[in-house]
Amino acid sequence: MMGPGNPPGGEPPPAAPRPPQKAASMAVYKRELRREIKRRALEPEINFLNITAMLDMMTIILVFLLKSMSAQTAAITQRIITILPCTRSHARGSYRFL
Repeated sequence: MMGPGNPPGGEPPPAAPRPPQKAASMAVYKRELRREIKRRALEPEINFLNITAMLDMMTIILVFLLKSMSAQTAAITQRIITILPCTRSHARGSYRFL
């Protein structure tokens, strides 16, 4: 590519060499390594939840609740006709129905 900073051949000029760096101690190296590992760490994924098993469980609970509610309403309608017990009235000394 031709540009204002490129020579006519199209190649960019080579980068200037970096000055040599002082060797780091092992503690500094490990600290920087831990920092980079922590910086590049991915967020933990929740990969242990199985949606199929969860839906099976919810279906079983739903069926159980529907069956128990229908049995409860059937039990109420069957108890409409009841026979009242006889009691003895303390005031009159005779048997009466409540």
